[in-house]
Amino acid sequence: MSEQTSHRERKKAATREALRTAATRLFADQGYAATTVREIADQAGVTERTFFRYFAGKEELLVDDIIDGMPVFTAAIRARPDHETPLTAIERAALAAVESAPDASGTPSALWLFLQGPPRTQLGRSARSLLVQFESAIADALRDRLHRNGIAPEDVDYAADLAARTAVAVLRTALIRDWELRTRDTANPPDLSELVRQAFALLPTLR
Repeated sequence: MSEQTSHRERKKAATREALRTAATRLFADQGYAATTVREIADQAGVTERTFFRYFAGKEELLVDDIIDGMPVFTAAIRARPDHETPLTAIERAALAAVESAPDASGTPSALWLFLQGPPRTQLGRSARSLLVQFESAIADALRDRLHRNGIAPEDVDYAADLAARTAVAVLRTALIRDWELRTRDTANPPDLSELVRQAFALLPTLR
């Protein structure tokens, strides 16, 4: 690769990253629906025309960010101690991700799918596909844990899928509840980490 080509590729990568960073900041500050492509481009220091050279629209930009965040979240699940059950490992990984953010608006990108309202209002046609990918990634992260915890080999895939889909439903419920409380301007609402804890704690009472 020539020096000129290398410089051009670095510039493209820097522009793409600037657009993603600007979008993440704006989505957090004012919400996905209220953010325009022009605002993203302006904050990144480029034109709208340049934006569309890199992304088909703001939905694609958010989808990319969510997909990039999935391996980070699943790595955190795999890193949890062996003695934790699958749901506990997912809960602790989710809490660590939420609590590492400066506030709810900084929630890691893998969870943006559920933040600030029901998923269908945020990502349109991409929401269902992303939910399935998210469930699949979590199930993959659980299989070794289930093997080590003595689940029969023929039941591991079924158990991993069940745990992953249950956990995603719990996280969706907590995050949508967070959005509802914020929308209502509820006085002193619980923070997102507390809502996640409450949601997982309620599971055994529903059986």
